[in-house]
Amino acid sequence: MYIGEGEECYKRIQSHNRNKDFWTHAIVVATKTNEWTKTEAKFLEHYCLDKAEQIGRYKTDNDTGSKKPSLSESREYDLLDNFETLKALIATLGYPLFEEKRKTNSKKELFYCKGRGVEASGELTDDGFLVYKGSFCSVTETKSVQSWIVGLRKKLVRQDILQKEGEHYRFSRDHIFNSPSAAAATILGRSTNGWTKWKDKEGKTLDELKR
Repeated sequence: MYIGEGEECYKRIQSHNRNKDFWTHAIVVATKTNEWTKTEAKFLEHYCLDKAEQIGRYKTDNDTGSKKPSLSESREYDLLDNFETLKALIATLGYPLFEEKRKTNSKKELFYCKGRGVEASGELTDDGFLVYKGSFCSVTETKSVQSWIVGLRKKLVRQDILQKEGEHYRFSRDHIFNSPSAAAATILGRSTNGWTKWKDKEGKTLDELKR
């Protein structure tokens, strides 16, 4: 994704349409009263980009980043309140750009995937299956591994999400998979049923507890 500010959004979108080929949707955030100054819009651009990169749900396409402009402390707090509003509205539209990957409640259920000398932990979320940073992943793949698993693993290595550490790969940050099986297959380097492979600390499977 790309995050930017502009005084004439339509012209800005036309420019991006000519020069950037990766995008399919555009979201424009504006005030009803046109109250934001150029400096305030740049502050929100900087804050949104910083938050998106911290959370890491999407790869950002901002080449040079964004410098934080100087504002009074009171105005910054007002704009941070605006950010919380746009964060909730954008997530409601189906784009959780600024939503934390991990659940914040204390009752979250942890699951573990073990095999081939590696172990990973994670949780089932509304977005998919979240594998935690620090989990380990097999470097080798079985001969019968399906091509989509190979492709997914290579992609995660290119994105530096999987980093070589000793004889294994290690997750450098939290990562959301679209299914428990995709997560387990990536970790083990083979086809597997994630619903039975992910287990809680008592040994009960994800299938038993969630289906």
